[in-house]
Amino acid sequence: MKLAYTTEKLENSCPMDIFIKKYVDVPRFLECCKMCPNYNKKWSCPNFTFDQISYWEQFKEIHLLGTKMILDESMRGSEYANPEINNFITVMIASEKGRLMQIIWDMEKKMSGSRGLFAGDCKLCRSCAKMEGKPCRNPDLMRYSVESIGGNVQAVTEELLGTQIRWTDGGIIPPYFTLVCGLLLR
Repeated sequence: MKLAYTTEKLENSCPMDIFIKKYVDVPRFLECCKMCPNYNKKWSCPNFTFDQISYWEQFKEIHLLGTKMILDESMRGSEYANPEINNFITVMIASEKGRLMQIIWDMEKKMSGSRGLFAGDCKLCRSCAKMEGKPCRNPDLMRYSVESIGGNVQAVTEELLGTQIRWTDGGIIPPYFTLVCGLLLR
């Protein structure tokens, strides 16, 4: 079995008023976040002390940036429980997430007043200071994700980035995985 993948860049922009109207549903996605083991355990994850809609409204536009990680044909349909495949996918996703984070940070530096949104929860620290009742150790680097502040990543991916999110089905590997980040523009 060949453990390899290729990537496809996904990119689009949307005015913020339209994005909020079509793709933001804070109560719905807060309920989803409550089922996550990171809920209220990381500074990047709900439960927040700020109003998420007000956070979105600070910006005029969102520029979406994603990566579709297309697995080698031989891996598709394999069992996720296979330790070699599981490790490969974990490393692949972490690597691509890190690459996207760096792109977003670089874009922020070039666009005054912009703010990035990362894929998934923050992984900057080994353990989040929130669990110790302390402030974020890296507030200049930590970013929220689209979904953590109420964005519907599945609808965004389908309607704005032109692809579907695929999930493991009964432990079976999908043909690809997708990560979505954003850059909020003033």
